[in-house]
Amino acid sequence: MRILLLLAILAGSLNVTAQSDSTSIAGAPLAPDSLLLLPADTVEKVVCTDTIRLGNMYVSGALGTRVSYHKIYSGIGGQGKVTTWGRNYVIGIGYKTLNERFLVETGYMVRELQTATRFHYVYSDLDLIFSSEMKQVPLYLKTRVLNKASGKVQLRIITGLNFTWIDEKDFELTGGYEEIAREGRLLTVRTKKPYYAEEIFIIDRNTGTGKNNTNLHLTAEIGTEASYKLTKHLEAGAAIAYQYSPGPFERLNIDFIGNERMDDYHAAFNNPATTLNLALFLRYNFDKITLLKCEKAKKN
Repeated sequence: MRILLLLAILAGSLNVTAQSDSTSIAGAPLAPDSLLLLPADTVEKVVCTDTIRLGNMYVSGALGTRVSYHKIYSGIGGQGKVTTWGRNYVIGIGYKTLNERFLVETGYMVRELQTATRFHYVYSDLDLIFSSEMKQVPLYLKTRVLNKASGKVQLRIITGLNFTWIDEKDFELTGGYEEIAREGRLLTVRTKKPYYAEEIFIIDRNTGTGKNNTNLHLTAEIGTEASYKLTKHLEAGAAIAYQYSPGPFERLNIDFIGNERMDDYHAAFNNPATTLNLALFLRYNFDKITLLKCEKAKKN
């Protein structure tokens, strides 16, 4: 009996020891792993706390007309005034400030230019009009002077400079003359019947009237525009601007080579380089430019 009791006590002791070891082994993987934890102040975080808002970019397109008012002298007693018309094609790109008070714009413009000359005869005035293309790269500053409460209607003042050159290849002759020969920029014409058919002129067109006899002219422009916001991004409007140049865009040197009643005759015509430009435009405004203001969080 004593032997059985001793064996029972010994078996119970071994069983308690085995349970204690099993619990220790099973619980070991649940202990915190120091390799997966970092102190909070060792991690650099970037925090964006604010935004910086700028204005927005836009693109535009316009179609219009130009009207020029010429005061002409023929050089042989005739004088008068002639109004000429042309067309405008404009594409532009610009930037608006955040409050849309100022616009800065550039682009590319093609404007038809007409040069008028008048000859006076006993029975009639004969007008000679040449058409050519005036190409321009503008630099405009547009300043808002009126803004309705709704924000949809705005009125701006336009000021700027245009870098201009003339393409003399595209032109045509109208009026009381007919062309009989053309070579380069030299044009030979004669009066149509019932005028004196043998009165013949040679016309030399010269667009090198800019500074240092170049084809590049610098013109000034001032005007106004009104616009209406159709949608969040789209505007429509109209503009009128007065253009000025200190010199003529084109010079016509005219040589008279004779008829039955007159000797040789020569005249040079410098026409006014002032005009009004009128246009209707559409402007597409891109979204406002937004930048995030971010900085690294301070360590504890």
